[in-house]
Amino acid sequence: MPTIEPDRFKEIMRTWAAGVTVVTSRLGDEIHGCTVNSFTSVSLTPPLVTVTLAKRLNTYQMIKQSHIFAVNILGEHQVESSNRFAGTSRAHPEGVSESDERFASEPYHAEATGAPILENALAFADCHVVTEYDIGVNVILLGMVEAGGILNERSPLLYSDRHYWKLGECIQDKEG
Repeated sequence: MPTIEPDRFKEIMRTWAAGVTVVTSRLGDEIHGCTVNSFTSVSLTPPLVTVTLAKRLNTYQMIKQSHIFAVNILGEHQVESSNRFAGTSRAHPEGVSESDERFASEPYHAEATGAPILENALAFADCHVVTEYDIGVNVILLGMVEAGGILNERSPLLYSDRHYWKLGECIQDKEG
């Protein structure tokens, strides 16, 4: 069965505009987070979402142990936050992880699960893991939303073709 070449598939997927999130978790006093654009709502009743993470990420390793995560939906004012949480965190020589340092300039608080909620985000979904689906080097997490809210009334941050974008004009409203 023929499959598309990875480079061709990557080229195609670059045309898709996606929202940008930071997925966070907590285990005891340790916190981690990473930038993710593979996020979607699955169901309203019950309230379920999915995120896809690389298994090698410290954030996933923490979620695997804690069974909790928060999805922080970023606004167009948060390009710096997205860039800060992008990439793999590594242990710091003094024992403080890079992710802890990344949180130092990012105000946050906890809600239902204890996972960090970024206070400057547009909105958040605070979740516990229902199940996960192993897909090679990645994992899809299905999360039950325990708490959520809108924190800021701004436009979302979008990512497409290796660039950040902001929304332009509305071409059709909800009624028409």
